[in-house]
Amino acid sequence: MIKFLILLVTILSIETSLFATGQMPEGEVSGYFTEPVRPEKEQQGTTQEKERSGHIRIYDYTKNTSSQLPPLYYVNEKPVNLCLPSVDSSQIEDIRIKPDTVVMDDRKYYGEVHIWLKEDYVPAFLSLNALKEKYIEAPLNLPVLFLVDGEPVEADYDTCMVDENYLLSVTLTPVKVDKEYIDMYFISILTRSRENIKKASEMWAR
Repeated sequence: MIKFLILLVTILSIETSLFATGQMPEGEVSGYFTEPVRPEKEQQGTTQEKERSGHIRIYDYTKNTSSQLPPLYYVNEKPVNLCLPSVDSSQIEDIRIKPDTVVMDDRKYYGEVHIWLKEDYVPAFLSLNALKEKYIEAPLNLPVLFLVDGEPVEADYDTCMVDENYLLSVTLTPVKVDKEYIDMYFISILTRSRENIKKASEMWAR
């Protein structure tokens, strides 16, 4: 069982650090998670690609053979299909992780992540499609890809939840590349992370 750091920086790494490898610690964990830790084979593959490409780092995650099962999240003891990192880590009181594989509604999950928020904080969970209906006025008749802090969301947009209180911006971008037969929309969601707020402040100050 891989031992991860106990003091953790951001909740984003709950899924990437603990579940991408198919392994995670058991018991109660206080704090927040560090940056993603890639499997050893994946790191080796990255080094080989770097050598072939000179100074360019190539990351090919299609070669990752590790478990892709998502964890099952609970927020204040209620199951929530969280779309990370759309939860404010500063509002988290505690986290407890259970590594056993579980099945809910005929779907298999690798482990459980129990998150307790601070008593005076009330999240406003909203599904990605509900968010689209609320904030995007133009009708979208093409495929849509959601990104949260630049990361594509590979989940059911009807059930994947974000905390509306923690959102900084929602941006709709049409993407069309005729030669590649690409015609779709990106909906980019930025959270109120310190980094995003700092970048936004610098941009608005110009």
